[in-house]
Amino acid sequence: MNLSERDQVHTQSGSECAGLDDRAHDEDRTARQISGAVLAGRISEPEGRWRLAAIVYKSDVCPTVAAAFLNQRDQVAVDLTSMLRDLVITKVVGTAEQPSPLNLRRIVGGTSFRGWMRQFARGSALSLKRDLVRARRRNGVPVAPVGIQYDDRDLSSGKSALEMLADKRTARTQTYDVLDAEDARIEAAIDTYTRMAPRLRGYSKTHLAARTLRAAFRLPDTGRIVAPERREQLRRSVEGDVAAAARAVRHLAAGEQPDDEMADLAAVFDGWSNDELDELAHMDPHVAHQLVLSAVTPWPPPKAKTLTRLRQQVTALTAAKGMDSRLAREAVTAFAASVAETNPPTRSTASVPKCPETLQADQARWAYAAAKLVEAGFRTLGECSDDIHKSLIRMLEDFETDHAST
Repeated sequence: MNLSERDQVHTQSGSECAGLDDRAHDEDRTARQISGAVLAGRISEPEGRWRLAAIVYKSDVCPTVAAAFLNQRDQVAVDLTSMLRDLVITKVVGTAEQPSPLNLRRIVGGTSFRGWMRQFARGSALSLKRDLVRARRRNGVPVAPVGIQYDDRDLSSGKSALEMLADKRTARTQTYDVLDAEDARIEAAIDTYTRMAPRLRGYSKTHLAARTLRAAFRLPDTGRIVAPERREQLRRSVEGDVAAAARAVRHLAAGEQPDDEMADLAAVFDGWSNDELDELAHMDPHVAHQLVLSAVTPWPPPKAKTLTRLRQQVTALTAAKGMDSRLAREAVTAFAASVAETNPPTRSTASVPKCPETLQADQARWAYAAAKLVEAGFRTLGECSDDIHKSLIRMLEDFETDHAST
């Protein structure tokens, strides 16, 4: 990589910014002319796409995206710029196995080629950066902590899960012409949320939003803050400061130790890998807010229909092992009580969080019931009580989703 290419990864100075609009206009105009020539038959499509690739090579888009993701000036930034440029060029030209997703008719119709480059580079930068950093570490090359450019603007109010998913779908639609597995996950999440959300209120809707976002973006489960007083304090804090969760994730992703005020928020992401934190840090900050909000929101009791189906399913699984069905019924009853952090509402009272003593007693009953299942040789849902608990949570969520469809 020569010196001029190294200079490209530097962020634009004030004097350079004055020419950005002209540069973008020139790139888009040239791309439309080339695409038009291909569609009119004046040049072949392979030749036209390689001419577009030349625009990618000369453009400042890939260096700028690399700088934004790394916020540093070193060999990592130089290498990431090169990797992004090679990938975008490959996507413009296409291969025998995978045709180019770039639609030339859309470019002629007014879609910004520079915008397409930028969106594609942004969508690929995180995974390429991971590959690059891992390779350097495997080879014993020191890697400086990566800073993250983070913007807390426009976070004065919350954003619904549906808005976040719709924004992501729109961005991908504008960037890619070929749908893939990520698009399918986002569409499925939007469908699930729009079916279930109108039937839910309060705590249940908060948990649905977080569950939907985790499924759409393939994020791990979050931890829970279960101490009632601390949970309520954090919930008020998070609701009053939409950017608080995003700041905590930013510090964790950058390898910084959170201060005392953020320690509990950071605990929500215990068990997440550095890559997973980094990915969340580059998402819409409202995603982190929704995940943390769910972690500090009490779980309501499972719905009667859902609980009945769960009991039937676990009873059938134990019967298949020749076990006493009473073990299954007792375990599901104890499980349902242990996951419910609020008392069920009555005609005269709203749902209120359980007191600490009740929570502890419910957890003890579940631990005893789960231990009896394990001792009896029941391993279908897991090898220990924690594994069984996770399996039952997943089944509970699946059944709730199914009931929303009927």
